[in-house]
Amino acid sequence: MAELTDASTAASVVAALGSAAGASGEPTGVVDHGGLSAAQRTVTATLGTLAGSLAGVSGPAVLVTGEVVKHRDKLAWFERRPLFG
Repeated sequence: MAELTDASTAASVVAALGSAAGASGEPTGVVDHGGLSAAQRTVTATLGTLAGSLAGVSGPAVLVTGEVVKHRDKLAWFERRPLFG
């Protein structure tokens, strides 16, 4: 997990991870901005496309990669609360 303080830092970190993962871009990542607030925004994409999906994301944000991302739908209970956002 890495703390991302602005969109350009996030994009560079994600691009580096995508390059390290190979050309396929298959590994998935999640960037969460404004977590646990009404302004929360979560972006999920492959590492190859995630950097291009970060428009409008400002820091701080958290980038999560790895197998845990596959469980995001089960772990995103807060976003399904009646008064969320």
